[in-house]
Amino acid sequence: MRNILLIILLAFLSCKKEEPTAVTTAGKSEIQSTALVKIKDTVLFGNSAEGEKLELFTDSKTGDSVIKSTAYGESGKAEYQFIFNKTLKEGKAVTFQYAEPTTVNAEPELKKKSEENLSSSKQSNEKLNQLFLDYIKVFRKKNEASASQTNKSWTGDYALALNDNSEDWRDIHSITIHISKDSVTYLAEGFQLYQYFKLKANMDGNSLSLNYEKSLDNTGSFALGKTKDFGKITLENGKYLWESPYIDENFGEGTRQKYELQKK
Repeated sequence: MRNILLIILLAFLSCKKEEPTAVTTAGKSEIQSTALVKIKDTVLFGNSAEGEKLELFTDSKTGDSVIKSTAYGESGKAEYQFIFNKTLKEGKAVTFQYAEPTTVNAEPELKKKSEENLSSSKQSNEKLNQLFLDYIKVFRKKNEASASQTNKSWTGDYALALNDNSEDWRDIHSITIHISKDSVTYLAEGFQLYQYFKLKANMDGNSLSLNYEKSLDNTGSFALGKTKDFGKITLENGKYLWESPYIDENFGEGTRQKYELQKK
């Protein structure tokens, strides 16, 4: 049952990886917050008196997946982090106690109460592994609930013409994002330009987040060495607006811009 749940989550992340399994040793990797790209988030009630914020990320530098959780209580809070890629590489929990009640101070000082990881003890290992699997179930249910809606609302071709008003035809670049039931591809064509990539996609309300997965037709780009974040497409007032760090880096010398896509 454990392996089935993990396989489903990794399929959702669109990564061709072996199924993750729990291990009894803590990983040594350090997560840089600037490298994390959020995939999904949600709020849970039941495990915590004041609610629990749960987030799923991918690390654009290491390719790892990361789950972070903050559970709030009346007298303090607990923070959890799980890093996995084929196996559960790291799991840790840190609990804090409020210096005074939140009824007195809405933002009280935090005092560290305890910290544990996968190798702290057998009990810690079992507890963290079970919590990790519980979080996997949460994201699996959210993915199943939104899968059909994602296909229906976003399927199609989205076109963008860069420098289409240029007097030099060699400056014009044509970009197409093709979204089908099973995959998302990015195609860029122009003078001495051909890029064809498979992307990972995640829907969140009226927006679609895109990240590089792999190159097709042996194509590549210098910009992939700087970012694999293809940004977010947002539907606003009937317009598909695209903010993309990759496009900014590849075609705009890093200057942040917002592009309007034409859906075909």
